[in-house]
Amino acid sequence: VAVRCGCTSICPSTLLFDAVARASVASKVARASATSIDQFSIDQFNPQASRKTLPTTAWAFATAGHPSPLLFDAVARASAASIDQFMPQNLANMAWAFATVCHSSPALFEAMSRASAARIGHFSRQNLANTAWAFATVGHASPALFESSALFEAMSRASAARIGQFSPQNLANTAWAFATVGHASPALFESMSRASAASALFEAMSRASAA
Repeated sequence: VAVRCGCTSICPSTLLFDAVARASVASKVARASATSIDQFSIDQFNPQASRKTLPTTAWAFATAGHPSPLLFDAVARASAASIDQFMPQNLANMAWAFATVCHSSPALFEAMSRASAARIGHFSRQNLANTAWAFATVGHASPALFESSALFEAMSRASAARIGQFSPQNLANTAWAFATVGHASPALFESMSRASAASALFEAMSRASAA
């Protein structure tokens, strides 16, 4: 029930109280989740469960815009220990989540770089674009964070092979990522150039037919 101060609008102090209360609840959830992850990792480690639970937790907090350092540190520690169990979607979601909240974790990104390069043939177009964007975002913020040349070379080949499936957003994110990290890939950029031109032509034809 809203508290009112003798007028028709809600008292500003009530709105502030509500905002503080929501922030407090979010922080408590983050602390509880982080504690649970550490406990799970140490006492009840189960790779089969962690490969789904950890990326989902990171993705959820990043999507909600709550960059809890405590929680992301705990996720990073537990994930690095079980990264070989992660599926392509798990790897892409984890990289995206950490990059979205700008949480630095060199050990985790190094582990994800190796694991992603080894599984790159199974990445979807969205996984490829999101992973390229995430590693470029983290690398751009801290150039010495990790050696990602092997991963970007693998992503270059995989992306060029299925460039026809990329959406305009996938193309833009991939081009930005490779340019940001300075990874030269003439074959990929030629493929993206043709795909972008075809997409623009299709868009123009669609607008013309709708007119």
